[in-house]
Amino acid sequence: MLALVQFGQGCRQINMPFEDFLFSGFLSGHARAAMCDPEDLVRDHLPAFDVDDEEEVGEAFREACEQATEGEATGIRLDHADLRFVRDTLVDPDPFIIPFHQPLEAV
Repeated sequence: MLALVQFGQGCRQINMPFEDFLFSGFLSGHARAAMCDPEDLVRDHLPAFDVDDEEEVGEAFREACEQATEGEATGIRLDHADLRFVRDTLVDPDPFIIPFHQPLEAV
């Protein structure tokens, strides 16, 4: 993930995995102020998006992070590894299970 992050009067470019950014002191501070977890803070700011469209997922999480940090993080770009983490952890953390009323018989 690439992002421009405001520190005091200056602005720095950071390059780190989205997972590290999510649990960094920077985003955790905003989550503590909102009395929630960093994951929930980002989810609360997510706009509607198509989970199957990689570009839309990246755009939605960019927007959510910018809003969650009140504009202190901008220009966020997620790479393929970041998008995989987002999908696995934040979008659909539970495995897909098809419920059956009765157990399937062995063949």
